[in-house]
Amino acid sequence: MPKPDPAVIASQIEQLPFELFEPIFEALSFRDVIALAKYAGANSRLAAALETSPKWRDIWPTYKANEEDFQTLVS
Repeated sequence: MPKPDPAVIASQIEQLPFELFEPIFEALSFRDVIALAKYAGANSRLAAALETSPKWRDIWPTYKANEEDFQTLVS
């Protein structure tokens, strides 16, 4: 089975009600979040949710400051 495309998944998450984002984030690994973040536009609902997520908000500023390095890791 082929690995799901993070761009497609990010787009699908964007279409969900905001209250469903956090339960999804709870199930994701750090690598999964970094892969999705690549496709989260700067002003997207997904980026805003990751920035305020109880699970990911402490990591988000570090990710944004080193975005290119993190994206290299998941490529």
